Amino acid sequence: MIKKILVLISLIFTFALYAEDKASLGGYCPVAYVNMGKAIKGDAKFSSSANGKLYYFVNADIKKIFDKNPEQFTKPIQYDSFCATAIALSSNKIASDPEIFSEVDKKFYFFSNKEAKEMFDKDPKEFIKKADKNWKSLK
Repeated sequence: MIKKILVLISLIFTFALYAEDKASLGGYCPVAYVNMGKAIKGDAKFSSSANGKLYYFVNADIKKIFDKNPEQFTKPIQYDSFCATAIALSSNKIASDPEIFSEVDKKFYFFSNKEAKEMFDKDPKEFIKKADKNWKSLK
């Protein structure tokens, strides 16, 4: 229980760090996550909007791939890229660090810090179940 409380406090303190960028995923390329499982910073010169969110891409060719089927690259991103652990434990939308994520069943879960990811990774199915339930009320 104490570890959960410490993780939540840590999540709140890291919120301000990643809440500044207006682009979804902190400006990281959604195509890179889905196609390569990597966090690669996009460039504002290559941007598109989908479902009311702005996305940056690595280059013009990647932007074209996204534009043909945005849902292919946005649907796997869970909880609008907010910290999955925070949603599961406290029903709070805490900004995540785009470089800290886990892939489970071709879906991407993001975290505000390494401790939140470690906690999630110990029992991802249980965290996903809790976060899915809490996310319904947060949407």
